[in-house]
Amino acid sequence: MAIFTLGGEKQKYLTWIFLILVLLLIVWFGRGFFIKPSPPPPPLPQPKKVEINFEALKNPLLKDLNPFEEIPIFEEEIGRENPFLTF
Repeated sequence: MAIFTLGGEKQKYLTWIFLILVLLLIVWFGRGFFIKPSPPPPPLPQPKKVEINFEALKNPLLKDLNPFEEIPIFEEEIGRENPFLTF
């Protein structure tokens, strides 16, 4: 038993359109069955409380340390006009 009773070319085109529509409907409604939603990410851990031990700064070894010398500012001309030229 034929679905369409049109003749020749029209029946061929309508059959292809019908098949494409059926496939699109299967894909559209079937994606919910095959594609599972991803689980939610785990909750973030609570940040730890930071405790600073200021007693460590009272160590006598730290009192013997000297600060770094201050670096003077470079006062000469920097670079050359064209750095890509050979010497």
